Amino acid sequence: MFRTYEWAEVPLVPFLGETFRTWMCVEYDVGLGWFNVLVEERNGKRRFPLILMVVGERALCSLLAQQSKTLVVRSVQFVSSGTINQSGHHRMEQLVKIELLSEHGLEGLLYEVENGTTYFVGDTNLQAFNGTYREVIFDTSMCLGSP
Repeated sequence: MFRTYEWAEVPLVPFLGETFRTWMCVEYDVGLGWFNVLVEERNGKRRFPLILMVVGERALCSLLAQQSKTLVVRSVQFVSSGTINQSGHHRMEQLVKIELLSEHGLEGLLYEVENGTTYFVGDTNLQAFNGTYREVIFDTSMCLGSP
């Protein structure tokens, strides 16, 4: 989850009864990854693109399941920490697929990004490529608003 502080809140006048809050900055554990999700609100022929910062695969899957005629996911980028991508710095890359891997009570997630690179997060005793149960929990076909 992203953490916010009172000092970072931007006071806004409610617009047309909307009840939301805004912040100048949010905090997040740098060792974890998150998703930069491009969604599009649709109202007739009008399109309103928005970026959502989503933490966790469950939240991403929930957002994908809520797509409708008026709200679609256009694309998802994986923001990986330097620990996950082993580069020493964060990367934001177009996400192609997430697989849940499990074997003998061990679990992990395998993220595949656009250039074919994969990142594994999970129990290091899990053999990510040898006979494990694999379940695709995200792929680009789930983005109903993709071009």
